[in-house]
Amino acid sequence: MFNLQRAVVALDKHLIDDWRTDALRFWSVRLALFWGALSGLFLVWPAFANVIPLWAFAGLSIVMSAALAVARLTKQPGMDDHG
Repeated sequence: MFNLQRAVVALDKHLIDDWRTDALRFWSVRLALFWGALSGLFLVWPAFANVIPLWAFAGLSIVMSAALAVARLTKQPGMDDHG
């Protein structure tokens, strides 16, 4: 069975200091969450097929993937102390 307390302790040992408070400040995390939501929309695509053209959906997915990569490599203000 999954133990949340053990998972948090494991994350605390392997991730940056204050990851719980800083996680949503990182643009790469924000974009990853958005991209995950966009990917989830793909599962319900038939319901939106008449609203959003397929080419727009596919284009947005490609742009978000590229933005995620750029955000991951970009220096983010206030994050210099995390090495």
